[in-house]
Amino acid sequence: MQQEARMKFSLVDGVRQEPSPKVKGLCQFCGKPTLSKCGTKVRWHWAHARKDSCDPWWDNESQWHRDWKNHWANDYQEIVNFDEVGEKHIADVKLPNGMVLEFQNSPMSHKELQSREQFYGDMIWVVNGRNLAKNMKLRAALPDPNHVSMVDIGVRNINHKTHFIYFHISECQPDELIEIHSSDKIESLIKDTHVGHFFYEWKRPKQVWLNAKKPVYLDFGKGILWQLKRFNEFSSFCIQAHRKEEFLRRYGAVA
Repeated sequence: MQQEARMKFSLVDGVRQEPSPKVKGLCQFCGKPTLSKCGTKVRWHWAHARKDSCDPWWDNESQWHRDWKNHWANDYQEIVNFDEVGEKHIADVKLPNGMVLEFQNSPMSHKELQSREQFYGDMIWVVNGRNLAKNMKLRAALPDPNHVSMVDIGVRNINHKTHFIYFHISECQPDELIEIHSSDKIESLIKDTHVGHFFYEWKRPKQVWLNAKKPVYLDFGKGILWQLKRFNEFSSFCIQAHRKEEFLRRYGAVA
């Protein structure tokens, strides 16, 4: 049975509105009738009169979803987007500059990830990481990859609590061995330039997020977002801490 699609907005007399008791509307995406669901056990929402979901990309709205979207003005939430051939999808949040923020709570296939990134173009993923946190551990702290001292440095994760290995990119030549160094040698550089990058250990990683071409931020709660990224193009994946309030300010949130 297809899950009921819960939406924050529907069209009432042609105007986008949030749900209120005993009101009917039309889906802003497909134009089919919607009903306001305003009970006491589930947060108020709109649903199709017939239980279907018109946008196959729609991630049914959880409280986590709603809380994230509510950081932005209503005019930026649940925006219908069209491409040049007429395909359309609903973006969780679309900023005035065209950037899309997608808040992903449920599992997603590699094919859908690629399709969404191609469709939206300029976009960011925010992923509910609370079910992932139990399988992830922070490992060694890293220096700032943009520091001038790191221009010729590649790093590799060895899943050690405090250490990693590094090499000089300029020494990487075809069919030649390169010298590997312990991070002990650059301990002071790590301490002086660290801006939130860490290696991590991830048991049973969700490979789909490591394949993303657009920025991916994991939300484990507690006011910190963790961005998955490569330290640089010659290096292993790492994770960088960002304060949630700074992320919201950077992308024009109002609350």
